[in-house]
Amino acid sequence: MIRAGIIGGAGYTAGELIRLLVNHPQAEIAFVHSTSNAGNRLAQVHGGLEGDTDMRFCDSYDLAAADVVFLCSAHGRSREFLAANALPEGLRIVDLA
Repeated sequence: MIRAGIIGGAGYTAGELIRLLVNHPQAEIAFVHSTSNAGNRLAQVHGGLEGDTDMRFCDSYDLAAADVVFLCSAHGRSREFLAANALPEGLRIVDLA
C-alpha cells in the first residue's frame, strides 16, 4: 500500500487526483492539505467525490506519514514548499502544479 499526501487539495488537479487515489486498490490517502478549506469534507469542494470518501481537508500535515506527496498548488508554489519543509529520506515528490 502506498500512502499519498496532497498539498493544495482544493484545486481541480487535486480533485482529479483524489478521485483516482480513492478508487485505487494500492493507494491510501494520508492527508489532503488546504488552509482555506481546513475542516471541510473533500466532497464539499469536489462534488464528484460524494459517497467515495468522508475525508476532510487539513491545515497541517505530517510528511513522514506519506510515501509520496503530490504538489497541486498554484504555479511557482512548489519551490516555496520545498524550501520551507524538511523532507523525510525516501519521500517522493510529484509536482503537478
